[in-house]
Amino acid sequence: MSSGNKSIISKIPAREWRGLVPAMEGGRLKVALICHLCGTTDHWTAAQMVGPQTALPKVIQMGWRADGKVTCPACIAAKRKKPEGKVVPMKLVTPVATAGDVDLDQMKKHKRLVILALEDYFDEASRRYREGKTDKAIADELDLSDAFVAKVREEFYGAIAEPEDVASFRAQLDAAKQLCADLERQLSGLCQRNGWRV
Repeated sequence: MSSGNKSIISKIPAREWRGLVPAMEGGRLKVALICHLCGTTDHWTAAQMVGPQTALPKVIQMGWRADGKVTCPACIAAKRKKPEGKVVPMKLVTPVATAGDVDLDQMKKHKRLVILALEDYFDEASRRYREGKTDKAIADELDLSDAFVAKVREEFYGAIAEPEDVASFRAQLDAAKQLCADLERQLSGLCQRNGWRV
């Protein structure tokens, strides 16, 4: 890799590559693609050094997704494909479940589908859903029970953090409560000063 091209790559923040791994080989740019779900590998090359704004559309044309984590076309297709038929009753999420209550292969398949959906819809950093998604939305999309989706999410991603709008409203409510308490104290002080009982 020439020092000039190496310097250019090093100056571009990694987040702008959105999970892609760029490198210069023999004067050509080689962008490595590694699926974070199944480990499938591929690459895209350019005759010269180009930035992520050029590489990303080309990778997307190849059927890959790069949004901080790189996903191969097969895993994207598996996520989009709904399971055949209704899932068995979700006895598996109850304490009394036994191996005979469910098809374990089917359960594993459904768990993988939920994980694929969570990779798209759940932000691990903030521990919140994106785009207004919920456990129920994923359950409806995949034709599964809410309880099953919640169980998989908690197992692999943890509990949901309080939504930002709820936290904001809670802060406003706390401020309003404090204001009411201050006004009550002022009223009590006025009444005492004027010799009048509330």
